[in-house]
Amino acid sequence: MLVLGATIGALFGNAAVTYFGFDPGLFNNLVIIAMAGFFTAVVRAPITGVILLVEMTGSFASLLSLTLVSVVAYVVADLLKSAPIYDTLLENLIKEKDPAAFDVRGDEKVTVEVVVQHGAAVAGKYLKEIDLPKNCLLIAIRRGERDIIPRGDTKILAGDILVLMTDLGQETFTREILTRVTSCTGL
Repeated sequence: MLVLGATIGALFGNAAVTYFGFDPGLFNNLVIIAMAGFFTAVVRAPITGVILLVEMTGSFASLLSLTLVSVVAYVVADLLKSAPIYDTLLENLIKEKDPAAFDVRGDEKVTVEVVVQHGAAVAGKYLKEIDLPKNCLLIAIRRGERDIIPRGDTKILAGDILVLMTDLGQETFTREILTRVTSCTGL
């Protein structure tokens, strides 16, 4: 990250000196300031960026400019709603280890209805004996004309319609598992 920031600073510094008449003595300062700005925008740690570059340079001479650039970089990155790099890396690790546990579409919820077929693995079992997929909630059991509020001691019968709520991003995964356990070839 610091190398990328330094490269951006060097490109900007070179353009500033060549085309805009900046003093060539400011070139190093522009590189250091760009490093702090880039680090802050990517990591979202302005104080760490300032302290890191003050330690690297061994001088407090550019402390004010480093602080100002870091605060501006933080605010701009926040306004653009860019995710901090470590949050993104954590999400990628979670997706890699358990893709079903990661909700990619936010907080939208959908209902899924499945019919319990005759001979299904869940037919004749109590609700407390059934392992439902993660990230879903059984909200009703339709039995004939009645809607039953599910409890642990509610027995699932063939012909019941299970009504579940899940995240929009988990709908396909949830529907797959539920179809497997409610069909006559269930687990």
